[in-house]
Amino acid sequence: MHITNLIFKNFMGYKQLTLPKKLKEFPKGLILISGKNSYGKSTILEGVLFAFFGPKIFRGRNAASFITYGEDKAELTIYFTIDNIKYNIYRKWGRTGATTTKLFEWVKSSYREVEKFNIEKFFEISTEQALNTVFVRQGEVEELANKKGADLREMIIDLFRLNIIDDALAFLDRESKTAKLNKENLERKRVPIDRIKKDITDVELENVELEKKLT
Repeated sequence: MHITNLIFKNFMGYKQLTLPKKLKEFPKGLILISGKNSYGKSTILEGVLFAFFGPKIFRGRNAASFITYGEDKAELTIYFTIDNIKYNIYRKWGRTGATTTKLFEWVKSSYREVEKFNIEKFFEISTEQALNTVFVRQGEVEELANKKGADLREMIIDLFRLNIIDDALAFLDRESKTAKLNKENLERKRVPIDRIKKDITDVELENVELEKKLT
């Protein structure tokens, strides 16, 4: 996925923010957000997260807490591309609880709304997976730099949730063993084709003998 543009309105400390300012869209590759402390760097990332997954990705906070002080509603629009297809997601919410979330896809010459979309199915990643594998929480990188040896290995596994791979491999191993056992059971129940042919021949001969006796 390549995020190309973003628009914030009344989102936390940003009454109005449009990025990038001087370019048509963000370039591909690594984007660095720099600035002094408390100048809104983290807010930009939080806005992207909020636009995609909503307030549920922020534990212990409700949607109203992200609206700029003194305003009644907020809006977020994130433009992005996936597999060379352009999309934008629009999210609008107010202090009263009313929420609007829409996904648009570029078709020929304009954006058209994608009906009945599910963002987790669309990205093929759950909110929890996004939080655990795509983003590194503030402070964890510094802690990682100070770890050594076995502690470093354990933290890397925990930080990037690499145990998910081990769990997946263990599950596949169990499924493979179950399939192998089922195959062996079927093999034991399977009657060889030669035996079936012999039984058919024997039955046919018996039928011939019976017909002779009847005649």
